[in-house]
Parts: sequence; C-alpha cells; structure tokens
Amino acid sequence: MDGPDIKKGDAQIPSGFGRPFFSQREMLLLRYYQLQAFFSGKWLRWRYRHRVQFGKGCRIEPDTFMLRGLGVVELGDRVIIERGIHKVFFNLEPQSKVTIGEGTWFQTYDDNIIFSCKSGARIRLGKNCWFSGGLYSASEKITIGDHTLIGYGCMLLDSDLHQLDNDSKVKTAPITIGSHCWIPSHTTILKGVSIGDHCVIGTGSLVIDDIPDHSFAAGRPAQVIKKISDRDQVP
Repeated sequence: MDGPDIKKGDAQIPSGFGRPFFSQREMLLLRYYQLQAFFSGKWLRWRYRHRVQFGKGCRIEPDTFMLRGLGVVELGDRVIIERGIHKVFFNLEPQSKVTIGEGTWFQTYDDNIIFSCKSGARIRLGKNCWFSGGLYSASEKITIGDHTLIGYGCMLLDSDLHQLDNDSKVKTAPITIGSHCWIPSHTTILKGVSIGDHCVIGTGSLVIDDIPDHSFAAGRPAQVIKKISDRDQVP
C-alpha cells in the first residue's frame, strides 16, 4: 500500500515514485515465458528438421503449426505464423511440397488455414502475402503471386476431388493467382482458373473462368464487372 506523499522542498513526490515498473515476481514470470517460447521454437525446429526448412527470422508459434505426412514445407525469411485460436495445418503426402515466400503472414484469429497436397503436388506462395484462413487443396499445382491477400473461408481446389461415376476420372488442372490480388472471405476458386495481377474478387464469389489483369470480378459464377488500376500501393 502506498504511503503518504513525501515533501522535498516545494515539490510533491508521488508515493511509489522510483519503484521498479515490474515486481520481482512479474519479472520472473516474464522470463519464464520467454524461455518457454525459446525452447518451444527449438523443439519445433528439431522435430521437423527433415521436413521443414526454416528461413532466417521466421516467427512460428509452435502451438499453431501442425504438419502431417511426409511432404516438405519450405519457409522463406521472416515468415510469420502467429498465435491465435486456430491452426495452420499442412497435410502433405509423399513427394509433395509447400513453398512460402519471405515476409508472408498467417493470421489465425478468424479460421484454420489448411494446405493439403496429394503425392507430388506443389503449392507455391509468393512474397509478402497475407492469409487469414482457407483451404488450399492441390492435386497438381497452386501458385499465388507476391503481395496477395486471401481472407477466411476461401477454398482453392485444383481438382474435382472425386469421380462423378464409376467410369469417370478425377480431373485436375493448375490454379494460378497473380500478384497484388485481394481474394476476400468465402471465395471459391476451382481447377484450371488463372487470375491475373492487380485483381479483386467479390466476397463469396465462385470463380470457374479466367480473370484478366486489373479486374474487379464478382458473382456465382464470377464475371468481370469493371477494370481497376494498379494495387501495388494498397496496404
């Protein structure tokens, strides 16, 4: 309990003045959590040492990062998988690979982020992208350019995932999304689609056809509504 203020000359010195901002107990707790985070990061890198390549300056929350299967994850420099209420899952069959460009950020407060690759499939994310959720399922290949933002509840599916009947085959075709694009929540992009650079897709759209550069497209199925200018300065 603070005592009375102490007079020094004409100045009033507040009670508690000069005391440390943190108590000794608080400092010990802070140090404990710092050490816990340090050793958790070391354990994560050791556990996945044969399947994950960590770039310099990566900040990976161990409780958020989940890897299943024999595929490989390659993290560029300064990739962030933050702590949140959801997870970032990698479900990777043998010979598959997910490559994440430097500076890419995964936010985990809105939705799980799931990367699923069939054997031999590839998912490549560009530099300085941002994700807040979604399912990215590759039977062949999914490519996303630099500075592209994708919201929660989105699905990118480069195959039909199953047969229509006993005689049909599962069809696959690569998905390509350009740089400086904004794909907001609950958008679905199906096999064979190519979205150009500097594009914006309306929330909840179903994209089944190619979208050219500098386009705003929306609808189910999505159609180009108007042309837009460069998005390279948009935060």
